[in-house]
Amino acid sequence: MILTGEITYVETYRVICIAIASFASMFIAQIWKVITNSIYEKRFAWRYFFTTGGMPSSHSSTMVTMVTTLGILQAYFQQGLGYDFAIALAFTLVVIYDAMGVRYEAGKHAQLLNEIMENEPKSIQQKIGYDPDKSNLKVLLGHKPREVAFGILLGIIVGIIASVIYIVTVGY
Repeated sequence: MILTGEITYVETYRVICIAIASFASMFIAQIWKVITNSIYEKRFAWRYFFTTGGMPSSHSSTMVTMVTTLGILQAYFQQGLGYDFAIALAFTLVVIYDAMGVRYEAGKHAQLLNEIMENEPKSIQQKIGYDPDKSNLKVLLGHKPREVAFGILLGIIVGIIASVIYIVTVGY
């Protein structure tokens, strides 16, 4: 039991299941970005696998998968939700808020700064080390509400599937 300091193999396996499900959700979201951007650009766009922002939000899908899987497994096996579910839920809400709010606004600011620097004379660009070919600030940082919503939906689906697989295969 966790309260006594002992963690059973079953509890360890549940934690591993939650972690694998969360990483799978992140992987699916990132692959989705590669596929959709490859279609849009009409060439293989592998670079989107390693970028933030875009459709769907992998941050949201990862965290929602974690909290969904944790909640379902706790509710099923322990007949209720624990304090760790509450902590995970709070952390998930912060990540979602950050993805939609702070990082999205930072991307808009980066775009504006890039436009300002492009119009500055070469002497000023050189003085601060700006290279229009290399030094543009990253613009795609955050998410629009629909990108986050799709990430949340993906996270719920992956979390439910992972929970059902765990319950059916392990059963205790």
